[in-house]
Amino acid sequence: MRAGTRSRHPAESPRIVPTAQSYLIRKNRAVQHFDFWDRARSIVRIPDKPPIHHWCNGISKFQSKWTTVRLSSRTTRRVCHVDANQAIASDPSIAAMTHTDIESIDRRTLDEVFSFVNVELADDSGRPIWTRPDKPKHCQHSLFLASCRLIRHVFDRPADISLLDVGCFEGGYVLEFARNLGCRAVGIEPRPRNFAACKIVERFHATDANIQFHQLAAHEFEAEAAFDVIFASGVLYHMQDPAAWIKDFAAANCQMLILNTHFADKETLGGFSSEKLSELCSHEGYEGRWYREYASEQAKATEQDDANWSSWGNLKSFFLLKGELVQCLLDAGFRTVFELYDANGRRSGKWMQTQDCRDLCRSTFVGIK
Repeated sequence: MRAGTRSRHPAESPRIVPTAQSYLIRKNRAVQHFDFWDRARSIVRIPDKPPIHHWCNGISKFQSKWTTVRLSSRTTRRVCHVDANQAIASDPSIAAMTHTDIESIDRRTLDEVFSFVNVELADDSGRPIWTRPDKPKHCQHSLFLASCRLIRHVFDRPADISLLDVGCFEGGYVLEFARNLGCRAVGIEPRPRNFAACKIVERFHATDANIQFHQLAAHEFEAEAAFDVIFASGVLYHMQDPAAWIKDFAAANCQMLILNTHFADKETLGGFSSEKLSELCSHEGYEGRWYREYASEQAKATEQDDANWSSWGNLKSFFLLKGELVQCLLDAGFRTVFELYDANGRRSGKWMQTQDCRDLCRSTFVGIK
């Protein structure tokens, strides 16, 4: 049976904001405030003492201001607002890109901003430019194409769904999902440099793509902001509590979860060194292996801004065994769970028979309610 979608008035904000145009997300004594109408983005901190400047990893150097907000009829707190747009303005080369015609952008500057994502952008006159022409086009990635086929198969009206890309990197998949499905696509990304690239994608994308980006880490996101589809590529195995993260989204009315992730194996280390990957153990009631992301807290503080292939905020992550990951999805309430084999491309059957595939210990898993 095909999953139905809810009809919405075109002008109505989707279920990201269920009751108001702006809302507060509370997590670990931090508050994120988003305004989905005027695209004002703020990162908000509620300290119980003078702010610690390392809390925002690269954003604290930007000018901020203190205001008082009312959180309830009897509660007010001082909060520090830091405009995320300053992350772009602080870099002259990036700031110039967002205020000039796209054809005048220096190719070298664009290559420095986008390290991997190759998507087509356009200025107001419609003149195109590719962000990384030396890389494969993001719209042709096998994972993206397989995900689009799956979404069209499950949902009667893909254009009516809301999709969240967790750890969206430089925003490529967010843009392509919105373009190809016609849906509303939102991306969250914690790293300042990657988020600056996302802002460029948002500034210069075609006007028919309904996209938004917010600077937020996967473990900081409150699952109460529900989406029909959650897409997470290369994120789950960087989570310290992956089972709790899956179950949070399942409880928030997520209809489909697409996870491209590494998993642990009982026999091999999946290409990782024994110094990084632990012996088999149990965590959150599931078996797997601990993975060391950073050598120390000091290393994490100095490295994580630029460590695109490492976690954000946690020293170690937990790799679930493949079977345990499937069981976790079933326990979370997803009635249909399977591997998306065509996410590896047209020759995925041949690839599965190779030793490289067995050593990689990575696949795409889908949970559907």
